[in-house]
Amino acid sequence: MLELDSVEHHTNRLAYETDRHRDLTLHTLGYLCVRLTYRQVFDQGEAVMTSLLTLIRRREHYFQHRHRRRRNRLAA
Repeated sequence: MLELDSVEHHTNRLAYETDRHRDLTLHTLGYLCVRLTYRQVFDQGEAVMTSLLTLIRRREHYFQHRHRRRRNRLAA
């Protein structure tokens, strides 16, 4: 899950709290939520794309994969 944040829509506490609630809900459902700013996307796009592709290659975006890795670490 990619969230693109801007200062324009996050200028008050309610917007901030709502986003944190949504993050927790998504995480509970097994989604990896990556938040990016406008500047990251448009000024650092190549670096952001490299980072996102790294997450995808490691299959970090798959719910089962993340929990399987955690279980394997706990069992070791």
